[in-house]
Amino acid sequence: MKILLLAVLLLLTACATQTHNPKERTEITEAQKEAWTEQIKKWRRDSDRLESVSFRVLTKGIDYCKKLDHIATYLGVQFWSNQQLQPEWREVAQSKLNLGSEPQISFVVPSSPADSAGLKSDDKIVEVNGVVAQTVPDTLKMINEAAATGNSVTFTLQRAGERKMISVTPVMACKSKVLMGNEYSINTAADGEVVQVSRGLLHFARSDEEIAAIVSHQLAHNARKHQRTNKITGVLGGVVGGIFGGAADVALGLVTGGTFVTGTFTQLGWEAGNSMAGGISVSQLQQADQDSLHLMNMTGYEIENVPAFWRRAQEFDDPKIINELKNSHPFLQERFLTMEATQKEITERIQRGDSPYALNL
Repeated sequence: MKILLLAVLLLLTACATQTHNPKERTEITEAQKEAWTEQIKKWRRDSDRLESVSFRVLTKGIDYCKKLDHIATYLGVQFWSNQQLQPEWREVAQSKLNLGSEPQISFVVPSSPADSAGLKSDDKIVEVNGVVAQTVPDTLKMINEAAATGNSVTFTLQRAGERKMISVTPVMACKSKVLMGNEYSINTAADGEVVQVSRGLLHFARSDEEIAAIVSHQLAHNARKHQRTNKITGVLGGVVGGIFGGAADVALGLVTGGTFVTGTFTQLGWEAGNSMAGGISVSQLQQADQDSLHLMNMTGYEIENVPAFWRRAQEFDDPKIINELKNSHPFLQERFLTMEATQKEITERIQRGDSPYALNL
């Protein structure tokens, strides 16, 4: 026992006298701070540009979305805090941009309800309808819950050292939320509720019209509920495939006297059937192309160069940038013919003085 106690004392003494050398914090130079600040500003400008184009499509395309039961309220304001940034940027955002951990308005879409009500960029959100706003996700949740009924949303905010209260009455718009992905690949996706456009694709687009073409196309997939249809098809296909596979397993078991009953064919049948939900079909791509051209025309965007944009995206080849759009949205001849026919239809209707859009809803 004495030997054990002596060993413990020696160990504690060694720990007490040991010199600790914690890893020194790397000093961030002023030049690095300025570079990070500029990157944050560029990220913000990209997101603001996407939101501005989306606002026009989502609000002016309301008649299309109403007929497909894909509508929700819209305010036209975006929020952020330094907690949304990568950790090493947070202190810089605080010191250089006065962006702390509390929710803050990053962008107000011109001519939106938020703009008309008087909200401004850099306003710090204190409360939403009398409830303290602590984080951006909490703020968005409270706004969505309040705006879902169509009632006004009252913001208590801090602006230039003064506290203000501003109420915003939402408008109805297409339901999809349009978000920018941070990746630099060429890609876009829709899941029924959200449209995501990668930052790489946003930079690839040469004009607001091309951004509108992306947003309108993915909005059409959401409004038409293509993703939900494909999931249902996949589940049903999996069940049918599993049944046929199960029959094959049973038959094999009968032939072999039960030696090879493993469920292999059941699993293969399920996977084969379920794979039907893996992607958007060519006919769904064509339908989204047709709808998107009508949507763009409804919102006042030019549609003449839309086919050329999708073709250019298909042909883009850079070893440094992954072009996932080639697989998710292949620009086949069928799509080109659909766009060509739709453009002709819209032109002829305008020349006759008819309504320029007539979708098969």
